[in-house]
Amino acid sequence: MIHETADVVVAERHWADLVGATPSTFDKTTLKKHNPKTVRMNTGDNHRGCLVIKVLKGADSYRRIEGSWYGIVEAAREADQSIRAKRAIHPGSSKGRTNGFGPLNEGSNPSPGATAHKSRFGS
Repeated sequence: MIHETADVVVAERHWADLVGATPSTFDKTTLKKHNPKTVRMNTGDNHRGCLVIKVLKGADSYRRIEGSWYGIVEAAREADQSIRAKRAIHPGSSKGRTNGFGPLNEGSNPSPGATAHKSRFGS
């Protein structure tokens, strides 16, 4: 897929060389119509469009790729949460509530000089 104003032959040769194929193995290139109102960032002599890959009867491959992607996303989410939690536990910080500070581990993180207070459970 590439814009109609680009060099289609060069783009097809680029993708064929990249994947180790011949341009004749590809389907017909999809040309995107030029819209003069759109400000495109993907222009210039080095732009080669997008390679679209279709896999016939590829449900198993799709599920594996999708599963890998979900695993990557979940790992990134957990890493973000871990970083946020570490920032919230920083001793002396008055931001956020954290476990392990204050009477009966109620989650308060007192500033230096703060006085202890009675918990609702009594102390």
